[in-house]
Amino acid sequence: MRHKLLIVTFLCAAAVAPGCSYANGNKSVAPQLDGAVKAQESQEFAFRHKAEFVEKMKKELAELQKQLDRLSARVDRSTDTAKADAKAKLEEVREKMVLTRNILTQAEHATEETWEDVKAGITKTFGEMKHSYTDTRQWLSDKIAP
Repeated sequence: MRHKLLIVTFLCAAAVAPGCSYANGNKSVAPQLDGAVKAQESQEFAFRHKAEFVEKMKKELAELQKQLDRLSARVDRSTDTAKADAKAKLEEVREKMVLTRNILTQAEHATEETWEDVKAGITKTFGEMKHSYTDTRQWLSDKIAP
């Protein structure tokens, strides 16, 4: 009988132990956060830092604009036959940059409810625009002599 009681007690302890955590060496039982609660906290955290996110994106966009202007000047100075194609590629990057700026403006005015969607949109659009810029820069390096 005692052995059965010990076995049952051991099994109960083994079942409960993974849900417990030890904080600062103290053996205190703390409830584990549910995944939904963690997701909610991360969303609130992200929204609280919306202004920093938008400011960072603006700075990166401004830097890319400067680099794009330098590429445009390089294309304008070239006499290569690829100049027309280069201008078309640069225009495509500029259009994506305008779209990115528009979505960034939406991000500035996003509410807590719309923040995650707007943040995902700006991240995706910015990535596409940056990829387009990188591809164009590489293409120009291959086609137009420095």
